[in-house]
Amino acid sequence: RLSPSTTSPAETLDKLGQGRARLSRLITQMLQLSRLEHFDVSTLQQPIDWTEIVGETFTEVLPLAERRQVELACEWPDGGAAPLPLHGVAALVAALLRNLLDNALRYSAAGGQVVVRFAADSLDVLDSGPGVPPEHLARLGDRFYRPAGLAESGSGLGLSIVRRIAALHGLSVEWGPRADGPGFQVRLQRGSSTPGNALHPV
Repeated sequence: RLSPSTTSPAETLDKLGQGRARLSRLITQMLQLSRLEHFDVSTLQQPIDWTEIVGETFTEVLPLAERRQVELACEWPDGGAAPLPLHGVAALVAALLRNLLDNALRYSAAGGQVVVRFAADSLDVLDSGPGVPPEHLARLGDRFYRPAGLAESGSGLGLSIVRRIAALHGLSVEWGPRADGPGFQVRLQRGSSTPGNALHPV
């Protein structure tokens, strides 16, 4: 407030607020990742209710989706098949999906769409953003790694958290360009990656 500047006090306070939000998010992610290092998911196995988790996470990220003007959608398996049957810790699985949705929403352009697509043995999160250059795919998910030139702020921890939670639940993770159009795709599925899949196994 006291420093001479062409920026209005309101704009300065807004930037301070954004910085505080980024710092809070970074601290939360670091604590979350630290707790996951020695977490024994086998002691807390329960059937995962994807309907409940999707509803919960969509509600949490809806303000970001509205702010970014991005549509959220969920596609369930055809024929009433159960979506990716899984046992584990619901709170961790929700955190995994929340991190994926947060990333997808932040990098999708206004007017785009983020889709959570379930199959009987997999879960995909697809966005309509610019994607990631191929040379960065191998390091994406390393702690604190962020490709140069990204417009959105971030800590580089979100995908590290996703990878750790997926491993705790016996899921493999792949990511890469969408096969059905422009954008980025993250796939979770049981066991190892699918032979011939265009996604990058991590």
